[in-house]
Amino acid sequence: MKLNKWMLMLTAAAGLGMATLSAAEALPEEEQPAVNWSKAGRFALLYVPNLLQDAADIISLQVGVGSTFSCNFYATHFAEFGWENTDSFFIGKGNKQQWGGGRREAVRLALGCLGMDDVYVSHTFGWAHPYVLQDQAFNFPEHNASAYRDGDVDFWAIGARAGLLFDVVVECHPVGLADFLCGIVGYDLSSDNWE
Repeated sequence: MKLNKWMLMLTAAAGLGMATLSAAEALPEEEQPAVNWSKAGRFALLYVPNLLQDAADIISLQVGVGSTFSCNFYATHFAEFGWENTDSFFIGKGNKQQWGGGRREAVRLALGCLGMDDVYVSHTFGWAHPYVLQDQAFNFPEHNASAYRDGDVDFWAIGARAGLLFDVVVECHPVGLADFLCGIVGYDLSSDNWE
């Protein structure tokens, strides 16, 4: 007798739960919320931090020390002039929110749209990513190389690298500027905002 009471109560509870679920699914369309308020709230709360983050992506600055000689100027990697022979340690802010440092070994030569790259970045810390950029033939830059594709190096950067024992790299990122301008109106061009 006690077993039947428990079975009856479980069946009634399951039936009541199914009826509640069916009623919630059957809400008319006009009663469904028109605005996803939680998403709108997150957007409003994170608007300023995302805008500041996008503004920080416009300029990057790195300093290094070691066995280095570099003199390199570029307006994208299709218009680059200079030479670099480096084995140094660096720290600073790189492309796409890469704050940190590491070791850079590089031999590079660039004349206009022709260039040769042999770059190894390793022993990184912070948010800096290790990468390899290797194209030892003197030819057009490989814009689809993994270091460019993954955002470790900005192919479209405008900047300079100069130094002897100490080197400095300053870059302006046009894609970062476009992402910042689009972020003002709420569009995330680079898909890097917090949500």
